[in-house]
Amino acid sequence: RSVAGAVPADLVLTARLLDGGPYFAFLGYALAGLAGDYGVPLDGILNEQGIDVVARLREQCMFESLRTFAFTKSATLTNDGRSISRILREEPYATMVADQRLGVGRSPQMPVLLIHSKLDDVVPYEAGRALAERWVGQGARVRLSTFHAPTHAAAAVTSYGSAFTFLNRTFAGQPMRANTGRYLRSLAVADT
Repeated sequence: RSVAGAVPADLVLTARLLDGGPYFAFLGYALAGLAGDYGVPLDGILNEQGIDVVARLREQCMFESLRTFAFTKSATLTNDGRSISRILREEPYATMVADQRLGVGRSPQMPVLLIHSKLDDVVPYEAGRALAERWVGQGARVRLSTFHAPTHAAAAVTSYGSAFTFLNRTFAGQPMRANTGRYLRSLAVADT
């Protein structure tokens, strides 16, 4: 069994939430990682300031980056004024981001508890909910636990009880009750 909270399963959705917010640095880390992993030079999309920001992010610890780059708008860092989330939807980045999308073609072989707050300010709830839907569609056993904690950090603290209960039941040999099939059916009815 596995527990996963606020999984950034879709980088395009996550990028839109991070851009211009307090956690902008995470978007910068993702862009630097994609460029490094796929060998795409950033000077084709980033202006001089953007290149400097990414270089600094590569050298900073998370807390320093969050403090330094909070509320940065990515459009100020690009050559043509487009946002990073828009650039990620276009080639060559669209293919890279599609490669990174979790739950496409592969699903966990063990039961999974996915925990996510509808009010998460780092990873949008839709990214976690859609991951659960993709995994269930591939036959995985998933329990989706939704909270309404107002931030990513508060959601983590709020979720500890559910995670520990889930893991304690695992060690006690108790079966997991998946709820996602029922949840997804009710969601489909609400959407019609």
